[in-house]
Amino acid sequence: MRRFVLLTIIALLAPITASSLCHNTSKEAHIKTYCKQGSDISDVLQRLVSEKETVVIDKGTWKVSKPIYLRSGVVIKGVSPKKSVLLIDQQAIIDGKRKFCIFTTAQPKALFGEEYMSFSQETYKNKTFVNIVIRDLTIDVNRQPEYFKEVGVSARIADLNVVRFENCKNCILDNCIIQDYCTPESFNNNAVVKLVESDSCTVGNCITRNCTFVQVLGGKGNVIHANEGENSVGTWVSSVGGRSHVISGNTIRNVYNHVSTIGVNSVCCEIFNNKVKNDNGGEISCLTLGHSQDERSLPSVGSSSLRTKADSCFVHHNRFETPAHVAILIQNGSNIIIENNFLRSCPEQDNYAPAALYVHGQRDNLYGLRVVNNTIEANSRKGSALCGDCLNDAIIQGNTIKTTCRYAIRLTRQTTTVSIADNNISITDGELISADSVSTLLVSNNHFKGGYLNLHYSCLEFLNNEWEDINAVSRFELIDADDGLELCTRVEGNTLTPLNGVQLKEFARTSSKSGKPQKQSVTGNDFPKERIKSIIREK
Repeated sequence: MRRFVLLTIIALLAPITASSLCHNTSKEAHIKTYCKQGSDISDVLQRLVSEKETVVIDKGTWKVSKPIYLRSGVVIKGVSPKKSVLLIDQQAIIDGKRKFCIFTTAQPKALFGEEYMSFSQETYKNKTFVNIVIRDLTIDVNRQPEYFKEVGVSARIADLNVVRFENCKNCILDNCIIQDYCTPESFNNNAVVKLVESDSCTVGNCITRNCTFVQVLGGKGNVIHANEGENSVGTWVSSVGGRSHVISGNTIRNVYNHVSTIGVNSVCCEIFNNKVKNDNGGEISCLTLGHSQDERSLPSVGSSSLRTKADSCFVHHNRFETPAHVAILIQNGSNIIIENNFLRSCPEQDNYAPAALYVHGQRDNLYGLRVVNNTIEANSRKGSALCGDCLNDAIIQGNTIKTTCRYAIRLTRQTTTVSIADNNISITDGELISADSVSTLLVSNNHFKGGYLNLHYSCLEFLNNEWEDINAVSRFELIDADDGLELCTRVEGNTLTPLNGVQLKEFARTSSKSGKPQKQSVTGNDFPKERIKSIIREK
């Protein structure tokens, strides 16, 4: 009996270890209880994450050198982003061999490329991580080029994920600062946050510096909201595959290495209230919708394939400004709506994408585009406002378009039916509307100022437009349509006011290479009829 009592007393007085504390009954644990500031907390943090409902990263700087594997329902939070700092160990990045993660639900086979998934198909069906929260932290990625150069390793191969929500649902990354040190010379464009085949997850109220931010691979209904970024070295926010993602209220300034600031390759997404301003000319576009990549080469996940279309995306109330390239680039997607945005491009040299809004794809993937109630500006000698090819059933309506020269609207290459209506369009010196090989062009109820027309079409309706300061002779040329359209020209009900010295007597003059007959109506226009000469000229 005495021996039992003695053993009991010894047990009660025995030192309490960090391991034993991890198993106490409290649902919340503070990292400072177990670790000193500046120490490597990886092992303790993993135990706490595995056993506690809430883990608090207290004030101070704490080192992490191993992946922390997450479980459903865990909350990891700091005191505040500026006070609670996680510092990634640089050698751990090198030892990770392109697969290093900090907070993750799985160790990935690779951080990018075709092996982007970690789990088997059965795991995806039977196990989903839910309700994970990470918030109020600064995470210092610590990819400093000087260190990697000193140890003889290129910073370009130091790929990692700060947070990887894979096969997750209703998980949150909130109010965090992600600090990195990538530069255009020693860059890494792999996103520090990845949502992989996850649904209804949110990344919000975060600040990023010198790094690529979020990539969404598959999944549905994820939200990227109210984040701020500066000096991204790759596409700051991107999605590939999946559907119904929301990208809203984000602000980003300056992107390098000729990529898109925001890239959406998913269907039925909403992109709104974002502000992108690039001062350095280092990006291709502020927003790119769809990708021209051959989809047969992309990986598939069961019934969910990582496609690169942006069908049925809704882009509204954004402000996109770039000094050199494109505000919005559309490459692959049907039934896209571009509405109530402010777009500005001011290129000072020639580039492959020649407009503030540039639509460039294949004839079978650009149906039903709607460009409505936007303000589009191209204020330079090298820029145009809106250029598009391969459009089918497109509507350009209610926009305010201003450009210095070149083109206010240019339509080229296999474009079929386009309606340009109720717009206010001005150009200082150039073509107001240029249409090269357009089957059906409907232009009505617009207010135009300056410029001239250069139209090659099969069927034209130019109706009820008000056009002042016409500054050059326009050209109307009929072409044979692939779909056998009857050649037709209607110029009716317009009010036309030329600049001094510009003759309107041949304004509605048409020519035809084929010599086929056409229907023509030139009536009710507000200038003397004797100044109109409408003929068909064979070439």
